[in-house]
Amino acid sequence: MAITGFKTPFMGSVTATTAAQDLYTLLSATFTNLPHKCAYLQIQLNTDAGGTVLYVGNSNVSSTMCGAALFAGQANQQFAFDSNLVVLDHVFIIASTGTVQVNLMVVVR
Repeated sequence: MAITGFKTPFMGSVTATTAAQDLYTLLSATFTNLPHKCAYLQIQLNTDAGGTVLYVGNSNVSSTMCGAALFAGQANQQFAFDSNLVVLDHVFIIASTGTVQVNLMVVVR
């Protein structure tokens, strides 16, 4: 179900798999008119993820090449403060096993 119109903050959940995917593509399945850049991004691995680890990084993200490794319930934030410098196309996620729910909160200035 697509949500039309521009929202800030926009919040939603996406599914991470064992294949690296960028956040912009994942969020675009739900939100239309989504900007590519944001001022604040929070990524949370859902609390029911069990032993699955979520790796956050660039297009080469892996268990040995990541900016953050999140366990169930943990969150990571990226701040660009008063400018939209976090590029959603450049932030990739990958799950260590199976599929897991990832919760996102994005603020655009």
